[in-house]
Amino acid sequence: MTQIKIFTSLLLLGFSFSAVNAEDSVSSIRTFTHFDEQKAFNLIKKIFRSHSIEKYIIDTSWEELHITERSASGYFNLNTTINHLVLRVEKTMDHNHSIMHLELYKTSDADEVKHYVPVNEFSHELLWNRLEYGLGLNTQWIDCFTLSGFLSFEYPLCAIAKESLQP
Repeated sequence: MTQIKIFTSLLLLGFSFSAVNAEDSVSSIRTFTHFDEQKAFNLIKKIFRSHSIEKYIIDTSWEELHITERSASGYFNLNTTINHLVLRVEKTMDHNHSIMHLELYKTSDADEVKHYVPVNEFSHELLWNRLEYGLGLNTQWIDCFTLSGFLSFEYPLCAIAKESLQP
């Protein structure tokens, strides 16, 4: 009987560990001290609006910024693909820190599954870099013409001029 309890406990522990790892793999997280999330949201909105105001749908609330880009392909069988950028903010219990979660994913008419951009991809680091640079929290600017980001030069985070984000 104790073997069954031990096995069940290990099994449940394994499921909870995999659930934590699954969450970690779909969103990147940054913690900021005394942080104005609305200023951060406005900075990201500025980047996407300056690239193409008609191309992106921007939806925002006090705790979340959601930017979508729709594209269609096909002739007879039209398929719509939507790229999503979601920034969510949580305040800590002491209200001195803000935890930001970034999720990048794609949805399509072909399936209803969210296809997440892995956290270790260039896009996650690039967004955090632009945000921290624009808020004056980081003086480093990631160049999009590095090997990992070479194909992303049309992406709004690469198209924005460094001077336009200086605090």
